[in-house]
Amino acid sequence: MSINYEQMASMFGGVVDRLATATTIEELARGLFDGVETVVNTSHAGFYFFEPTTGRLRLAVARGYLRKDFDELERTATQRHPMRVIRSGKLLHVPDTLDDPLNQTQTVSGAPVIRSRLFIPVRSGDQVVGTLGLGDVRPNAYSEQTIYVLRVAASLAGVIYSRLQALDATRHSQEALSFVVDGAHLGSWDWDIASGHVTFNKRWAEMLGYELSEVPPHVSVWEELLHPDDMPEVMRTLQAHLDGHTPYYSTEHRLRTRQGDWRWVLDTGRVLLRDADGRPLRAAGIHQDIDARKRAEQALHVGRSVLERRVAERTATLDATVQLLLSEVAQRERTESHLVDYQERLARATESLVMAEEAERRRLALEIHDGIGQELTLLRLNLRDLMRQTVVDAHLKVRFAELDDAVVGIMKAARGLTTDLSPTALYTFGLREAIEGLLDRAQMQHGLRASLQWRTSGQLGDLHATIVFGAVRELIHNAVKHAAAQTLTVSCWRRSGRLWLRVADDGGGFRKGYSIDAPAVAGPGYGLFAWRERLIGVGGGLHVRQASGRGAEVDIEIGAPPLAVRPTKAVKS
Repeated sequence: MSINYEQMASMFGGVVDRLATATTIEELARGLFDGVETVVNTSHAGFYFFEPTTGRLRLAVARGYLRKDFDELERTATQRHPMRVIRSGKLLHVPDTLDDPLNQTQTVSGAPVIRSRLFIPVRSGDQVVGTLGLGDVRPNAYSEQTIYVLRVAASLAGVIYSRLQALDATRHSQEALSFVVDGAHLGSWDWDIASGHVTFNKRWAEMLGYELSEVPPHVSVWEELLHPDDMPEVMRTLQAHLDGHTPYYSTEHRLRTRQGDWRWVLDTGRVLLRDADGRPLRAAGIHQDIDARKRAEQALHVGRSVLERRVAERTATLDATVQLLLSEVAQRERTESHLVDYQERLARATESLVMAEEAERRRLALEIHDGIGQELTLLRLNLRDLMRQTVVDAHLKVRFAELDDAVVGIMKAARGLTTDLSPTALYTFGLREAIEGLLDRAQMQHGLRASLQWRTSGQLGDLHATIVFGAVRELIHNAVKHAAAQTLTVSCWRRSGRLWLRVADDGGGFRKGYSIDAPAVAGPGYGLFAWRERLIGVGGGLHVRQASGRGAEVDIEIGAPPLAVRPTKAVKS
């Protein structure tokens, strides 16, 4: 059969027009066959495409067969010539099936005997995605010129197949993104930068109390709603991204709602298209409502400020009271007959002040735990639930992780403040377990190598345990913060009816000239002096055994009742 160039040009012009409008594999196959049949006279034809997920060949279109024969053609395709072409990627031409070594001369019972076969691979890039197959009852039906024409047609089919796959992937990606955005209750925006036109989704408008129809689709709407105090930083960040200095744009700012109040949002996006000179043409992004989180952060900040002020006020009151009592005792030391009386008054006042301070610490700790702590926990659960339900790009994942880290940091700070104010372990389990907790925290937070050597057992009363615990806490704090100690040991023993604790570290020791009897008011070392006075007030004492050089040893003593025997336990050495 002879085909001239005019026929080829006419055929391929028509084929290209048909294929350019194809939206499915079936439309692609029908358009291809309609064009081929104008120049190639053949009795049977079929277009198979390969499904990688199932490993099967699917028959998109067949000519010369009855519809009822399609199932049999598909069922046998993977054992026959079409699959051989898929696997080898090479054209297969059988001029006469009587000479075919596989003797595949008939595919469907009752159909005419096929004498000529031709299978041409259809490629999408480097992958063979299908076969264009032809058959004829005549032997030697396909000339070299015909095969050439069919190769060109198969190449066209491969190009259109690639386009269809890309369109399908884009459609699925858009559907998936829309599902994620809607499911996560995120507002979205798509900005044509040159015209200023912006496409907002329904959630973007609802977040601010509007119906979507009430929001004009222009970037000026967003600019008008932006809080004046936030605008300079937001515009600077946005311009840096538009100029190509940052990989994406992300800010936290306030927008005015329909009711006139302000709502915090996390605005994240990026440029999707630039011209040949690098000028931005199109950008898109999302809005996330973070108003609850921002208000929780503000409430926590205010709460911590109030708490710190209250603790400072009560500490100052306590220290002033202790100084007053000490002054009274000094004045009456000259009168032997009143010494015991004033010592008893001092003990009662110390007990009252210590227990009052501790009660206030417990109350404040409870406020933090039951109020701010629970709100933070709920916030993190909601955030992690949102992260699990959302499929987002890498930059948005980073933002989610940063938000989660920020909430965790605030939760840790709140828990640490609660523990510092009122150690639950002290009142639940006793002094030894509470000191173990202090050492655990010092190891985790500061890398301190800490050990506990407890050579006695039993429990102190709340007053004595509270004072001893506070003194040990002050010593550990000094060792870590001021002496830069690397190793610290707390030892406990009983001798002559009294309980002794020794805190020893390898830090820089006390500063030169330091005296626990004459510390600077509110200066370094004053806290240790205050705890010593509290210990003295309940019949105990605090003794600095080493005041300079490398390391320090401080002994705490307190009167203790007979102690019941308990197993000795050494921890975390």
